Amino acid sequence: MIDNKTIELPKNSFDDLYEPSLYSTKINYDKKNDILYITSSNSDGAGGYEIVWVIEKGKYKERKIAFGF
Repeated sequence: MIDNKTIELPKNSFDDLYEPSLYSTKINYDKKNDILYITSSNSDGAGGYEIVWVIEKGKYKERKIAFGF
């Protein structure tokens, strides 16, 4: 919720993720451009990935995932 507005993420923005971790989740806000970045480092022990969801002007815009570390 941002300024009492609920932000809905489409199911395909999270339904294929494995071993999510709230412990490693961080939120950063770019006030000048009104962009919220939600990042998380997730791993199942054998493989890991970084993900960032981008919420721009109160609406879900995209997600980026990086694998291979």
